[in-house]
Formats: sequence, C-alpha cells, structure tokens
Amino acid sequence: MTSLIAILYFVLSVCAFGAEDFTEREISESTDGLRELQELANSPNSLPEDQRIEKLGWGLRRTSVNNIYISGDRLGTHAQLRDALLAIPGHAEYYAERIREAQAKRSEESIPSKIGPLQVALTNARQTGFSTVSLLPSAESVRVLGEFLYDEEGRVPPSPPGTKDDRDKRQYATGESPSAFYALDAIAKLPIISPPVQRRRRNETKYDEDIESWRLWYEQIKAGNRTFRFDGDPKEYNLKGPVGSAVSEASLPGKSGAPAANPAAVSEKTPAQRWPLWVALGALAGVVVYVGKRKAGRSGI
Repeated sequence: MTSLIAILYFVLSVCAFGAEDFTEREISESTDGLRELQELANSPNSLPEDQRIEKLGWGLRRTSVNNIYISGDRLGTHAQLRDALLAIPGHAEYYAERIREAQAKRSEESIPSKIGPLQVALTNARQTGFSTVSLLPSAESVRVLGEFLYDEEGRVPPSPPGTKDDRDKRQYATGESPSAFYALDAIAKLPIISPPVQRRRRNETKYDEDIESWRLWYEQIKAGNRTFRFDGDPKEYNLKGPVGSAVSEASLPGKSGAPAANPAAVSEKTPAQRWPLWVALGALAGVVVYVGKRKAGRSGI
C-alpha cells in the first residue's frame, strides 16, 4: 500500500504539476515574479516606509502556496520575505490596526448587511491580516493573536438549554465570523513548540474545544509565568521578545503542553483511517485522465 501511494505521489508531482506541463511563458513569468520578490526582500528599504509591510506581506502570502509560482526557489523566497518582515517593528500590529479600523466602521453601520461594503471590507481585512500574521513567528504575532482570542464581537448567543444546538448554523447565517475565530486558526498555525492543544491534521482547529486552552496558555504568558519557543529557533520568548531562560508552569488541565502530533503516527491509528487500495487506484486513474485532457486541450484536440 505504501509503495502505491508513493507511485501516486510521483505521478502527481511529475505529470500533473511538472514544469513540462506549463508553457514557456508561464514558466518565465513565474521565474521573473519570484526574482522581483527576492529583490524586494533583499532591499525592503527601497520601498516607501508606509508600503513596506503591505508589499512584503503580499509576497509572503503568495509564496506560502504552491500553485502560483511554478518554477524558481519559492520556499527560499518565502523565507527571505518572512525574515524581512520580522525585522520590521510593528509587522503584526500593522494588520491588527487595519482589522480594528474595519471592525469599528462596521459596528457604526446603522443597518448591518452581510454583503454590504463595510462587511466586505472587514472580512477582507480579517482574511488578509490573520493569514499574514500566521506566517510570522514572533513575540509580536503571539501578542496580537492572543489579544484577538477574546474578540467575539458578532458571535451569536448559545442555543437555549433543552433546545437543538444550532449555534453554528445561526453563525453561518450571519455571514460573519468573529475575529476570535480567525485568531485561533492563525495562532494554531504558528510553529509553536508544545502548543496547548495537540495539533490536528493541517492544523485544523475546533473553536469550542480549543479556545479556552489557548486563552489560558496566553494568559500564563501574559502574566510572565510561561515562555514559548518556535520550531527551528532555539530562543525562548515572552511577549516582549527573546529572554535569557525558559519559564514554565504546570501543565494545563487536560491538554496543556501536548506534543505536536506526528502526522505519520496519526495516519496509522486504525485501519479505517488508511487509504484503501481502490481509493489510491481511483485517484491515480483520475490524474492520468486529467493530464491527458489538459494536454489535449492545449493541442487544440
């Protein structure tokens, strides 16, 4: 079974997403685009001061996914942009201010609309801001996200006792997710060592299950009773920055200090969680058909 999955991965990588499946123009544009971002990361001071964080953040988000730049050193460029942003004081607070500004304007609206311009502006500010900060491992990012964990403005009330729990359905109907929802997703994506909630696949979060553990973890850090580290960085941090030594508190009830889940171990918990043979074969056949159709379409067939 393992070998079949390895073959499927190879087909996906080489056939479906290989450079030979793109035109020379697409490859050239990708390479040129990355080169421009590399130059930007190497000389951020060439930009006007009020544009640096915005433009670097735009490049950081684009290089965080694998379907925009199809050639060139995307990951290396991403790391350069991240380091350039982390060197700028206020790199996370910049986005927090824009979220708060959009939220204040939205709150002043006399008749709120889930599709009105102020709601759209708030949603865009939240999506852009939280997704960017989730890519910036720093004390400032933890501080900004930690404070937003308490911002439940727009959260619908719980279902009355004894009735069907339809809170999620009612929340969806409002067309709005509170900032605390976004903040939880963002802080869970930071490469924090020993987070308060055990990592799930793809860093998925479950708000009602996770929020209190993250808040307690943040409160301990804010009180000076705990420090934290990021994967790949030997330094210990509090909310002001690096500190000389680690500070730790007793484990949080139930979930505190749970080690990051090993994806390989998670995938082998039970036979029902493994890919059955027919799923792998079906996916492999789908890739072959997809590649054939795509190349045929480019050939005018």
